[in-house]
Amino acid sequence: MGLGVLAAVLFLIAVFGFHPADWEFLVIGVGLASAFSVLGFFIWRQQTWAMLAALALSVAIRFMLGNKTLMLDVTLAGPAVLFAVLTGLYLSSSGRSARG
Repeated sequence: MGLGVLAAVLFLIAVFGFHPADWEFLVIGVGLASAFSVLGFFIWRQQTWAMLAALALSVAIRFMLGNKTLMLDVTLAGPAVLFAVLTGLYLSSSGRSARG
């Protein structure tokens, strides 16, 4: 997800050009991309705190950007639901791996 955020920011800069007023947008985009990339490593190592942090971050992004259109609403709600389901499955299995 972090690389997707970074790719979206770079795509928007390539399409619309870069203006000095866009530094705030660029910093937020790179910050989100970095946060999801770092959390991805710890989620891969099955750290519960990282799963909960990714869930909180995705819900926070959902409410920060609001529900302006249906597509934006679905796009922002999707990762939050996905993180909630996967974290719930992990916690319900008591942290046991599928290999036994």
